[in-house]
Amino acid sequence: MQGDLREGEDSTTTTIDISEPVAPEDVSLFAPFDEMVVEPPVKLIWQTKEGLDFTIYQVQVATDDSFTTKSRILDVGTYGSSLDVPSGLLKPGQTYYWHVIAWNTSGSTTSATRSFTVFGEAEEPDGGTDGGDVEGGALGLALGSGHTCAIKEDNVYCWGLNLYGQLGTGTTGESTSPVLVEGLTDAVQLAAGDFHTCALLTGGTVKCWGHNNYGQLGDGTNEGKLVPTLVEDLTDATFLSARANSTCAVVSGGQVKCWGRDGVQVSSGSNTPQLIEGVEDAVEVGVGREFFCARIEGGTVKCWGVNSSGELGNGKGESNFTPTTVSGVTGVVDLAVGGNHVCVLLENGTATCWGDNGNGQLGHPSAGDNAPAVVSGLTNIAFVATGSWHSCAGFKDGSAKCWGNGANGRLGNGTAMTGADATLVVDVTNWVGISLGNAHSCGLVAGGAVYCWGNNTDGQLGDGTKTSQVRPKAVNW
Repeated sequence: MQGDLREGEDSTTTTIDISEPVAPEDVSLFAPFDEMVVEPPVKLIWQTKEGLDFTIYQVQVATDDSFTTKSRILDVGTYGSSLDVPSGLLKPGQTYYWHVIAWNTSGSTTSATRSFTVFGEAEEPDGGTDGGDVEGGALGLALGSGHTCAIKEDNVYCWGLNLYGQLGTGTTGESTSPVLVEGLTDAVQLAAGDFHTCALLTGGTVKCWGHNNYGQLGDGTNEGKLVPTLVEDLTDATFLSARANSTCAVVSGGQVKCWGRDGVQVSSGSNTPQLIEGVEDAVEVGVGREFFCARIEGGTVKCWGVNSSGELGNGKGESNFTPTTVSGVTGVVDLAVGGNHVCVLLENGTATCWGDNGNGQLGHPSAGDNAPAVVSGLTNIAFVATGSWHSCAGFKDGSAKCWGNGANGRLGNGTAMTGADATLVVDVTNWVGISLGNAHSCGLVAGGAVYCWGNNTDGQLGDGTKTSQVRPKAVNW
């Protein structure tokens, strides 16, 4: 899920004493205490009854207790029992309400609601666009080569190129505005390859659609599908990733399964999910063009696959399909795998990248240096995202910066210039997530509005046109 917020993004959090829950709920909210006045950063903490085996938690924070689309400032999934609220989303003097929806194979349960108020006097708006006046409500994004998909109000919408049915509409007609994917009402995460799309559903199953020439849909065939189709032998997925012609999922217990062209440790690939030997305790997985990485509980990363550009984190060398720990990289709390490079967010709020640097996508100007290195000048990062040849970071104050290949305006800085220096994404603030494709970028702001920028040859920006944009433009819902 590139660019989405995850547990552990903010390493400096307010210390709050924990007490016993006041009611024997399936999901008990611990902190902050109800109606508490807090100073950012704010860490939300909850606990579930023993033995319920919840696979994913959906955390919602809103400005009123109805949790309507327009009132929500945060609506994200996580696999742990805490979540750091980005400080840039919180306004002094504002009261916020929060609850947790927990999912397992039997369904879902919702916690009680608590509130907290941010210390300070209410401030006047600073003039930046925060998406509040743009129709939105989206919860998650996935970008392919020429198409984009989003979860919005319990449905999935896609737009852009549809040559192989990757929009999931039952046809191959493209669309420059969002169109409804048939039959999906319980998706919690999306992932997209070049010409296929997949959705993780609430019970742990996965459905995919689009191109299937390498078995990337995982349904046991190599025939393309125009509508969502169930992945075989997969009932306990907790995280999903795709790129190019491959798809992977983390399953319960922290193992990883992959299907499609590469990464399944067999030369011929597979059209059904195959267990990756040598990966345990994985929290998330990322799919590159011909390589793969997994973030391991405790903060390390393992990678496997093609290594022609140093994608495996140990310098250029031979390919290695045995998952191997990236040396010297620890304290990782967010993983973003690009076409041929990787960026990770560390618990100290900085980012480290490695792999191909031909376009400056590692954040430094040395094209021949492929080893893991800190992205210069970036601190207080909340999330990272990677595309085929560019990278972005969102910050705790709600701003975002991008670097690497800038053709078609994919860096969102008002130009089409390429460079290793991180530049500000202009015009829009309060970013809570960014996802990157081959040559376009899209982001979510607080409240759920979606903005896209970059290449728009196939209508993948969703603004009703095929005109590329060098600045973020709102999706035309």
